[in-house]
Amino acid sequence: MPYNDYSNDDDVNNKDTVRSLPLDKNFHRIYRKVVDEKKTTRLDNGKTYYKTAAIDLYGTGSIGTRIRNAVSGSRYNYLVGSAEQKFLFSVALCTGENGLKEHVALFYDSPDQYESHMRTTLNPERKAEWRLSHM
Repeated sequence: MPYNDYSNDDDVNNKDTVRSLPLDKNFHRIYRKVVDEKKTTRLDNGKTYYKTAAIDLYGTGSIGTRIRNAVSGSRYNYLVGSAEQKFLFSVALCTGENGLKEHVALFYDSPDQYESHMRTTLNPERKAEWRLSHM
């Protein structure tokens, strides 16, 4: 099966591109348990209810490749391993959730984008530290 790398990220509304996104070798879909806000609020019985949510994400390749935004898949003009990489918030997905044995490097514009995308909460000190170093 051929590998399609859509380097023209401006054309994401094209039906063929959207349908073919999972063929991208750096596209991953993971499943996580997240709080079901609607059910928890509706029942209001003191319990927290969870549901399984699919999270689509784009990993970044090895050293020397262009960095991709984990949410949109768009490429930055920064390379993995360059000094400019420090402008972005990065995490490594090492949980095996993607079904691979190796980690997936994820890059975000900010810790807030990471929290929103992965439906999680970071330590406030960690976020403050990142913001201080990026002023």
